Amino acid sequence: MAEEKTAEKKKSAFSGIIEKLKKVKHIEYYIIGVFAVIAIALTLGNFSFASGDGNPKQASNLFEYAKEQEARLEKALSQISGCGKVKVMITYSSGFEIVPAFSTDKTENKQDSGSGYTANITERTTLVMSGGKPLILKEIEPQVKGVVVIAQGAGNYNVKINLYKAVAALLKIDNSNIEIFTMK
Repeated sequence: MAEEKTAEKKKSAFSGIIEKLKKVKHIEYYIIGVFAVIAIALTLGNFSFASGDGNPKQASNLFEYAKEQEARLEKALSQISGCGKVKVMITYSSGFEIVPAFSTDKTENKQDSGSGYTANITERTTLVMSGGKPLILKEIEPQVKGVVVIAQGAGNYNVKINLYKAVAALLKIDNSNIEIFTMK
């Protein structure tokens, strides 16, 4: 008996909600909007970022990626003879860039209009999906804008030159985008 009353209350509450929704003007537009937002969120949530070692893995943001790259660079630079303790800061001019695959369908309709042929070309581009996720052609890592290196041994000219060379080689950037300072 109690179960019947509970079921009846739920049915009554549900029918009350339906009646209220019926009174909302153009509710179908709201429903379509909600589904569109959900679809976009699901599509964007399936993209992944590249890690520093080239293996795709989820990176929460550029800050996490930068910290990982800085740690790797600090480890490499600290191995330079006479360098000592090293701290590194890397800035980026852009974030991750993901290039998805697209499929393009082109249709051409030719019609004879009496005075000559007219062509109507229609082009349709769609995102290529693989296993429910967008197919990614390539993942481009963020572009390095500048690097600051603070090292114990940077007061030595030869160590400083070696630090410049190492940073330029590892990050593929020009020396003008690298600053090296002596640690206090």
